[in-house]
Amino acid sequence: MGLSSTRVCECGTDIEAVDHYLLRCPKYDSIRCDLLQSVQDIVTNCIRSSNQGLTASLLLSPWNCEDASKYDCSEILAATFQFILKSTLYTYVSFEPHITHTATFTSVHEDGK
Repeated sequence: MGLSSTRVCECGTDIEAVDHYLLRCPKYDSIRCDLLQSVQDIVTNCIRSSNQGLTASLLLSPWNCEDASKYDCSEILAATFQFILKSTLYTYVSFEPHITHTATFTSVHEDGK
């Protein structure tokens, strides 16, 4: 996802929007499987209670689902952010294979360690 003179996604199938990026863009089908597998059980319960399908809103703001616990919400967000990270790295590797990108995650505990 980058700056472009058109709103059409690089895949050419749709307008580049959050729903398209998270749920439908064929460029990210392979890594989207990881996202969906990670949140499948949690999301299934949320979809059942809301009578909606999987949405970008559920992936980005899962606390709006009444049946999702705080733990469920953090799991959905972690999986969504992992998808975003993987898709960004995938894009860099796809278009700039000579550049190596790494990401480091750190966790902060309540005791500061």
